[in-house]
Amino acid sequence: MDANNKELLTVNYALNSMEVIDSKIAEPEELINPSSTIGFFINIEHKVNIDEEILSSYSTFVLNNSETSEVYASITVKYDFNVENLKKFFNVEANELLLPNEFIVVVNSISISSSRGVIHMLFNGTNLRNFVLPIIDPTALIYNNQ
Repeated sequence: MDANNKELLTVNYALNSMEVIDSKIAEPEELINPSSTIGFFINIEHKVNIDEEILSSYSTFVLNNSETSEVYASITVKYDFNVENLKKFFNVEANELLLPNEFIVVVNSISISSSRGVIHMLFNGTNLRNFVLPIIDPTALIYNNQ
């Protein structure tokens, strides 16, 4: 394929399911002050089931006290996407999935934005309810094929 003539790849997909698979909230004894220094970490891992054409996205969010490293919350949400013709994106020889980066950004964006709502709901009624969830740019996430 010529570098100036890029092939347009269309990925047909649907979000099949969403499930909170782990939720630990060890809220602080006092209401969090919005000016507190809080660490917010995110990890997104993808797993595939080629035969069932499922791409699973596991989004884990950890909220902690930046000064003491005390973990206030750890939440993992799993998203299952049905990806039509997923096999055509799998390189058997290299044992590697080669989905377009633009599609991965879309999957991450859906996972992050939906998880924000889940986290907000889980924090209601707790001392974490004032925590302002940061906006995360899914294009800025670092990809690791491991």
